[in-house]
Amino acid sequence: MNMKTRYKIFIACACVIVLTIGGFTAYKEKTKSNKTESEKIPDITIEKQKESSYSEIAENKKEAGEKQKNSETESEIDEEEKLFTQMSLEDKVAQMFVTFLDSFAETEGVTEADTSLREQFSKYPVGGILMMKNNIETPEQITELNKQLKQISYERTGLYPFLCIDEEGGTVTRIAKNSEFPVTDVGDMSSFCDCKFHVKLAVFATA
Repeated sequence: MNMKTRYKIFIACACVIVLTIGGFTAYKEKTKSNKTESEKIPDITIEKQKESSYSEIAENKKEAGEKQKNSETESEIDEEEKLFTQMSLEDKVAQMFVTFLDSFAETEGVTEADTSLREQFSKYPVGGILMMKNNIETPEQITELNKQLKQISYERTGLYPFLCIDEEGGTVTRIAKNSEFPVTDVGDMSSFCDCKFHVKLAVFATA
């Protein structure tokens, strides 16, 4: 074997060795990269599972809250329906009325719920009572009267009445002009607006 042939064989072996080492190195790097990626995947999966769990917990809480709210609303409606179905036609009609306290009691200057007023309400369980100037003396008196009226109504119908007062302001001030109440009389509402504009608006609305 001459020198030239040996040289060719040497070159060929060197190439094989280089290619083998290069291939092995590339394979090792690829394997390492795949391993690193595979280690990251579970972390991502765990985070997604956590997010999913949090989302499910929040959704379950929301659904539970809505169910409870709906249950309470249905319970209230059922109670109202029960009261309504138990009422006679006369009681249902009476509930549509809001009446003056004195007219209802057939007495002038009613300031407390006496026996006659209770008897009257037993016959006609109206939906509301309107208080005027002669029904109001002091904050303590009107508070007690309101409590009595609420009790009478609830015992008769299971419902609280609308308790009203005639207080438009200006010349109609049942509370503000009563020195027993710490309420400022601000005067006529017309002093706070352009009355000409509102008169025109009222005429237009009724035309």
